[in-house]
Amino acid sequence: MVKHDKRARSHSAPSSASIGHETMVGTHAAKRFQKMNGPPKGEPWTWISREMMESEAWSKLTLVARRVIDRILIEHMAQGGNENGRLIVTYDDFEKYGIRRQSIPKAIGLAVTLGLIDVTARGKRSAGTSRRPSMYALTWLPRHDWTPPSNRWKSTTPCRTIEGRCNSAPRENGRNPSAPGAKTHPEMSNNAPGIRCENAPRGKNFDLDQEGSQSWSA
Repeated sequence: MVKHDKRARSHSAPSSASIGHETMVGTHAAKRFQKMNGPPKGEPWTWISREMMESEAWSKLTLVARRVIDRILIEHMAQGGNENGRLIVTYDDFEKYGIRRQSIPKAIGLAVTLGLIDVTARGKRSAGTSRRPSMYALTWLPRHDWTPPSNRWKSTTPCRTIEGRCNSAPRENGRNPSAPGAKTHPEMSNNAPGIRCENAPRGKNFDLDQEGSQSWSA
């Protein structure tokens, strides 16, 4: 019986060698999974934090404004992540990505107002060599000149359902966008004639059209 007990104990108590083997196998599996779950090798990639996606600013994005950010992200990755703040995306680029041209300034304006992008250089329309496109920056990433991310989306007060004015709309090559006949979006209005954007300077009326895109007029 004593020998039987010893054998039973030997089966129930693994040796230090077997424990080490299991640890090595577990570590190897963890590294393998981490590699599988990481960014694809040889492919450009970027990141978006859970905090930002759960933020009120992100939740206020319209579909068109989100597509604007996606197109700027594509340009960011195309430049190897080194040109944030000097990202050139033209209206033609946005249109090729599936955004209606007349919706572009409204969507950019909202993304700027919510603190997710910055327009670092305003475009200028010209028939000569002085013509230049607008440049953009993603606010949660560092800039090309090593400027830390501003993360304006954390402190930006999203648009509230009260009457007010807002001025974040960028221009297409120097022109002011306008949207006659725009209406207030039903999901962001409590019978209010407009939407107040606390963080934006004064200057232009801010409304939402029937498709959920922002409209800006003088």
